[in-house]
Amino acid sequence: MRRKCSFCPRPADSGEHLWSDWICKLPPFKGIRVKVRRQILPDRRIREWNKKGLGHKEYTVCQKCNNTWMSDVENNHAKPCISNMIVSDSPVSLDFTCLVSISIFVFLKAIVGDHIQRDEKPFFSFAVRTKFRQSLSLPPNMQVWLGCLGALDPHNAIFRMKYGYTHPNVKSGMEIYTFTWGVGRLVIQLASLKYKNPRLRNNRIVPIVPPHQFWDQFAIPIWPPIWPSSGTAVVWPPKHHLSNSLLDKFSDRFAR
Repeated sequence: MRRKCSFCPRPADSGEHLWSDWICKLPPFKGIRVKVRRQILPDRRIREWNKKGLGHKEYTVCQKCNNTWMSDVENNHAKPCISNMIVSDSPVSLDFTCLVSISIFVFLKAIVGDHIQRDEKPFFSFAVRTKFRQSLSLPPNMQVWLGCLGALDPHNAIFRMKYGYTHPNVKSGMEIYTFTWGVGRLVIQLASLKYKNPRLRNNRIVPIVPPHQFWDQFAIPIWPPIWPSSGTAVVWPPKHHLSNSLLDKFSDRFAR
C-alpha cells in the first residue's frame, strides 16, 4: 500500500529534509563528513554509516505540501529565527513572534518524524495534522523547550523520536510523544500528551509536563506561552549546555 502524505490524502512522493536544505548550506556544514546512526523502533537494530553532508530525506510528504506551505514555514518562520542559534551560542533575544515560529517549525518536524515509522499508527490525528496544514494551528497539550549543545560535543545533528505510556492500571491513561531536533549548537525538544481514550482527547491536560529542577538548567520552556504577546523576550542559550553524555538522556527524559 502506497504511503500517504503526513498532512493530506495525496501520495507521499516528495522527500522532506530532516535538516533543512538551507541549514546544510550554512558554512559549518558544507562538505563535512558525518557519521549517521539510525534506529527505528520497535526494531532494536542500529545502523551506522559515514556520509558527506547533513542532507537526508524521508519520503513522508507530497510535493504540493513540501513546495508550498512547508517551504513557507522554513523560509518565513524557521530561517529568520534560528539561523544564528545554529552556528553560535552567542545570546539571542527571542520575541513572542519567534517563539511561535520556532514552535510551528518543530511541530512540523515532529509530525514528519512520527511518520518515519511506517507500520505504526501516527501519534497525531489526521484532524490535527490537517488543521496545522491549513492554519498552522498548534494542538493543545504540547510543550516546547530550547537547549544548547556544548561546543566540544561531537554531534552535528539529532533527530529523535521517543514514545511513552502510563501504566495500564492508571485511570484515564495517557501516551506521550517526545521529539528532539537539533543541529549545530541548537536543540529543540517537543513533548505532546494525549489520553488513550479518544473521547477524552479534547480535554486539556494541565500541567502538561511539570518543572524539573535538573533539566530546567539545560532547557528553556517556550511553549505554551506564559507571557502576553507584548511581554519580555526570552534570551537563549540556557544557563548550562548539553554535553554528549547528557543529550541522549535529555531526549529520553519523558519516555518512561
